[in-house]
Amino acid sequence: MPNILRSSPGRGVALILVLLLACAPDPQQSTEAQPATDNRQWDDVARYLAGMPVSEHSALQALERLPEAARQREYFRKHYEPIEASRLNPMRSWAAAELADARSSDRTVFYPFGGPDFLHIYAFFPEAPLYIHFGLEPPGLPPDLANMPAANRARLMQLTRESLSSVLRFSFFRTNDMHVELLQSQIGVAPVLLAFAARNGLVIVNARNIHLDRDGQLQNGATAASSPGAIAGVEIELRNPNGKLSRLQYFSMNIANDGDNQAFFNYMHQQGRLNAYAKAASYLMHNDSFSKIRSLVLEQSEVFMQDDSGMPVRFFGREQWDVQLYGAYDRPIPLFANRIQNDLKQMYANRSAVKSLPFGIGYVFQQGRSNLMIARKRQ
Repeated sequence: MPNILRSSPGRGVALILVLLLACAPDPQQSTEAQPATDNRQWDDVARYLAGMPVSEHSALQALERLPEAARQREYFRKHYEPIEASRLNPMRSWAAAELADARSSDRTVFYPFGGPDFLHIYAFFPEAPLYIHFGLEPPGLPPDLANMPAANRARLMQLTRESLSSVLRFSFFRTNDMHVELLQSQIGVAPVLLAFAARNGLVIVNARNIHLDRDGQLQNGATAASSPGAIAGVEIELRNPNGKLSRLQYFSMNIANDGDNQAFFNYMHQQGRLNAYAKAASYLMHNDSFSKIRSLVLEQSEVFMQDDSGMPVRFFGREQWDVQLYGAYDRPIPLFANRIQNDLKQMYANRSAVKSLPFGIGYVFQQGRSNLMIARKRQ
């Protein structure tokens, strides 16, 4: 697992955290997670973060004339709208054909090492009832933009744009960027998740902080400092254009075998059979120090889609898995040169068994050079 940067945030950034904490609505007092109720506030917050018009009677309506709103609109016009045609629409069409069985299953979608990348997982799996992500970055708080001082709101918008730059350009979050812009700033992933959800055409019904207690039970509110073994998270309730409700959950932790993460494994065991996806995953599941998360994915996934950075192809034995390859595989990027898989390279050499991939994804993000595989567990 990459090392977390330990430096303290600057005064201005620390103030953002204080104001987020002060302005966020009080968490519900119930000890058990309850269904969220419709709250238009969060949809307007998400749309404002995403450079989209807010609703007519929104408290944010007056803010749309500000320079910060103009900068946000221009950023998404320049950096997001082009990838709709070049990347996301091809992904959606491809997934509708190649993942039709998984998408019709109503299974939870699990995105190990996905961080706040809701953009791509939703393109592949738009009908899931529950999306579960995790990463090292803190969940942060859904920001109450209407009650935030102007300078700090503008700074929050700027940090959100900076946090999105690599995933829009390359299709993945670069770890060092995530540490600088999310960990050090302490805004967390919540603003990024909200912006991605809005840009995917979803209505945000509610947003709140959650946590897993040490037994893996989902609870409302942020974790208390006196709660050893608890895992902090954020949950966003969504409504798609067809009116279907779903939930997006992100949890912050070190998933390595020696991490304080048993609560998360307890929670995942409650989810039953999964659709799972991994990309740009730093080849961590190639290491025995990440064998717990590797085993969870292998045991609970009915369908697992990944690029070569997920887990070694040797774990998908023919007696248990049917594997379909897509795209092209030659070697990893130089940073991970020691993770070349010669057995995977031999499988790709049989081009008659490999299907085309009409988009770029992962570390080798250029179209025509990317790879994906879909492994389906045999019944």
